Amino acid sequence: MTTTPTTRSIQRIVQARGTADGVGTIVQRTIGGDDLESLDPFLTLDEFRMTEPTPSKGSKNQSSASKKEAAGFPDHPHRGFETVTLMLEGHFQHQDFTGRQGTIGPGDVQWMTAGRGIVHAEMPYFPEEETLGKKKGSSSIWGLQLWVNLPKKHKLCKPQYQDLKDEAIPRWTGPGSDGGDEAQLDQLEDLALADKDESESKSGEDSEKNSSAQKSKQATTTKTKNGQGHRGRREGISVKVIAGESHGVSSKVYTRTPTMYLEIKMQKHQTLTEWIPKEYEGFVYVLQGKARFGSSSQGQQLNKQAIVEGKPQQMLIFSPSSPSDRTTLSKDKAETETRTSNSATDADQQEQSRAPFRSTSFLDIETTEEPCHFVLIAGEPCREPVFRQGPFVMNSKEELERTFRDYEEKKRGFERAKDWVPTIGQQAPLSVPEMSQSSLSKSERGKGRNSGTSENKRKGK
Repeated sequence: MTTTPTTRSIQRIVQARGTADGVGTIVQRTIGGDDLESLDPFLTLDEFRMTEPTPSKGSKNQSSASKKEAAGFPDHPHRGFETVTLMLEGHFQHQDFTGRQGTIGPGDVQWMTAGRGIVHAEMPYFPEEETLGKKKGSSSIWGLQLWVNLPKKHKLCKPQYQDLKDEAIPRWTGPGSDGGDEAQLDQLEDLALADKDESESKSGEDSEKNSSAQKSKQATTTKTKNGQGHRGRREGISVKVIAGESHGVSSKVYTRTPTMYLEIKMQKHQTLTEWIPKEYEGFVYVLQGKARFGSSSQGQQLNKQAIVEGKPQQMLIFSPSSPSDRTTLSKDKAETETRTSNSATDADQQEQSRAPFRSTSFLDIETTEEPCHFVLIAGEPCREPVFRQGPFVMNSKEELERTFRDYEEKKRGFERAKDWVPTIGQQAPLSVPEMSQSSLSKSERGKGRNSGTSENKRKGK
């Protein structure tokens, strides 16, 4: 079976801007900032960095509390969306009003669904060296936090956490090449082999021949961490599949808003094609190094007029998918449609979106003289009104006003906040801004939007 996928190019670049958030913290913000209010279904993207506090001048000793905690995000509420925290370096500890607590470290991910309401604290953690076995990066904090909007039917669902340890997150590792289209052609070759194997397996006459060929192919294939292999070349590309699917590797993360979240590392002189569901909107955010992003034709060099170079702290927003002249073989329908995994344990989660994951558009990526570390994030737009202020995101002015009342009166999801006192982040809790009538009046003209003044913007993750 043949399909004609569509191309993705880069239609806009947004530079991250330093923004005060939490207590004593500056984050580098793209989505949710002055240049980009939102990118449906995404509400905020922050890159954050912190370092271990040092003793004051003249002090020989430092208290355990001051050593292990620094500026961060003391207790604050959320309702109506999800937060996804990816730790790149260091450790973060968290507690919430249900009594849940824990620590996430380098490479770990916390996917938190606030739903009807959560109050929690998120603080950097600098454990003693002996606790970590002198693990590299323990004295610095570096991470990303993404806010994903929830559709109206899930706004008031039961809160949920999904804590993903780095070693448990599936990966696809691709072949290293010295430039050109070798990696890309391997991806297309895999699709062709899948169809060929299926066709040959139906022929009884060739069954013995197929068995021999299959053994030969396995013998010359270099296995990766997740069992994916590419015929003996060094691995120059690593794709960590936090949500969604990449190159046949699927995440088990439960998503109410269909989402694709990949952390990608490419050595220099590599090419990669990432397949993205046609209906998704999304972006690339560059963490380190440089890469070129844009459309290309099969078997040809990247079109130099169509590509865009991405640099650190830049967000490159995809264009809507457009027709391509590239024709490729697709896998069997059952293989190309991967549904989001349901790890739900409560009734609220049974309504998870089960739209198939259709890889019908693509983005070409190339590194030249530098390696590149970036995330590729895309999701299905909610296409609903967004009324947002502070830590709450709802669908109407009335819902937002009611949410503020619920939090103030500690009801409808916030009951347990009344007597809860966290043991981390002992600074004053983050203030929740009062309703801004000016910002709501703008929203009433047909679009929900962020509050109009910096004082009324989000003060806590």
